[in-house]
Amino acid sequence: MERHKWKLSMYEKAGIVPWKNLIITYNDSQGNINMKIVESEIVNKLL
Repeated sequence: MERHKWKLSMYEKAGIVPWKNLIITYNDSQGNINMKIVESEIVNKLL
């Protein structure tokens, strides 16, 4: 989690902001990602 926070702060210093010009995804405990949710977020927030 600390690395994640650090990485986000580096992105923000470079002008890259979550859900403005960066999509962040997370895997579940088995390493899977639900692409239906990702697609829905893209459609609802970016298009």
